[in-house]
Amino acid sequence: MLWGGNVLVGGFSVGGAETKPVVVRALGPSLAEQNVANALADPLLEVHDSDGNLLQTNDNWGQGPDAQMIQAEGFAPTKAKEAALQATLGPGNYTVVVSGVNGTSGIALVEIYDYSPL
Repeated sequence: MLWGGNVLVGGFSVGGAETKPVVVRALGPSLAEQNVANALADPLLEVHDSDGNLLQTNDNWGQGPDAQMIQAEGFAPTKAKEAALQATLGPGNYTVVVSGVNGTSGIALVEIYDYSPL
């Protein structure tokens, strides 16, 4: 699948036989506080399955349907314009795409957390 320019593409796998709860975050505005030049001001986050199907998307984490859970579990980004979502995913391969809202570009960081019980 081709996404065009000015996107961050990352991949991850869910192993085993069970589903896993994950939190995926796309950070940009908080990077500016760490003196990262040209940090992405407003990231847009997408999670795709191995066939390229869009599973979930988020812009502005606090406006998403899973914002309370993300905050309660300690995964809340520090800036309102950052993106984050929670998903329960089955075994397989996944792609994360981070782009800028309205075609903007800049430096971003994508993070994937498995928060299943040990």
